[in-house]
Amino acid sequence: MTTSDAIQLVTAVAAVGAAVVALEISAKDRRNAIEVSRADRQEATKRQVLLLRLEAAIRLEENAARGGSTDPAESSRMGAEALSLVAALGPKYVPDQWQRRIGVAGDLEEALTDATLPEMVKMQIEAGLAIDKIEAELRLLEGD
Repeated sequence: MTTSDAIQLVTAVAAVGAAVVALEISAKDRRNAIEVSRADRQEATKRQVLLLRLEAAIRLEENAARGGSTDPAESSRMGAEALSLVAALGPKYVPDQWQRRIGVAGDLEEALTDATLPEMVKMQIEAGLAIDKIEAELRLLEGD
């Protein structure tokens, strides 16, 4: 092997080594970018959920500030809206109202089997339970 051949061999080995190092750096960079992207999406999701909860809290406050209505239909609508907003906010944000208006999920699931309850009440209970389950899934996503 001549000196020229040795230099070419060393150059080729160095080039292969540089390519391997470049591939490793690229893979690490890609993993890091994926992790940063994942963290950004999680933060964006948390922010969006908080904005939705803020909107629900504002609507609940506006509902309460109206002070009711003398019209039975409007009063019923306002009560249903307040109940839905309390259910959407959950016990973390409105614990007293949650306890008074929603109660424990186990009691609600039991109520679904009560033959004396009107169908509309059962539908309302089932919707409330759905909100509760969705909230639980959101809490898992948020890491709470």
